[in-house]
Amino acid sequence: PTMDLLHYLLERPAVMNEGSIHTLFQFMNTAFPLKDDILLTQSSKYSAHEAPMFLSPVIQQFLSVGCHLTGAEVQDAWILLKEVIWSGAVPMCSDTSSVFERLGGQLGVCKCTPLCLTTTLFRR
Repeated sequence: PTMDLLHYLLERPAVMNEGSIHTLFQFMNTAFPLKDDILLTQSSKYSAHEAPMFLSPVIQQFLSVGCHLTGAEVQDAWILLKEVIWSGAVPMCSDTSSVFERLGGQLGVCKCTPLCLTTTLFRR
């Protein structure tokens, strides 16, 4: 997965600028904690080991607003980064707590904290 991402970025040098790299990392850091939420919208027969091809409208909206992307950009970013995100090989380099605090309650999206056994909603 990481090699696919690197190959994509090497093939498209126009993507390589400070803003877009930051956005890609923000997207990965925001999407990774949503793995359980993403799985909830899949068929019960869907393998949890495979990244889904598509995201639910709520997850798309959350990532769109949280990462300042259009719906189409969220879809493109998911297609590009889904294997990296799903594998867990996401370098945690940005704090996404504020995104979950601001939007989580509104959209019903939660972030599981590593120190608890339950999923919690962060609200203001």
